[in-house]
Amino acid sequence: ADYGKLDFSVSNISVMNAPDNFDVELITDELLISVMGPSEELSKLTANDFFITADLFGKIQHEGSQDVTVTIQPKGNNKNYWVTGSYKITIYAREKTQEE
Repeated sequence: ADYGKLDFSVSNISVMNAPDNFDVELITDELLISVMGPSEELSKLTANDFFITADLFGKIQHEGSQDVTVTIQPKGNNKNYWVTGSYKITIYAREKTQEE
């Protein structure tokens, strides 16, 4: 098979395990990812075929913006292609006040 590499601009970004005492806002709303695999497979993909998740468990200790590593999950069970490189997004954490 003919292998290639394609870049996708993915905006399907979510966060999980955000601490209860912080409001978390995404600063990064789009991430350019590189995907490698058989060219024929890549040509069928769109940015919507990828989910980006930032796991914030134990990551947020203070207010402000910070970069967190994300995992990128392709839709479906087809694992003929893979995402290359490691990626981070920027989030902003704001401490909640007691009244909220």
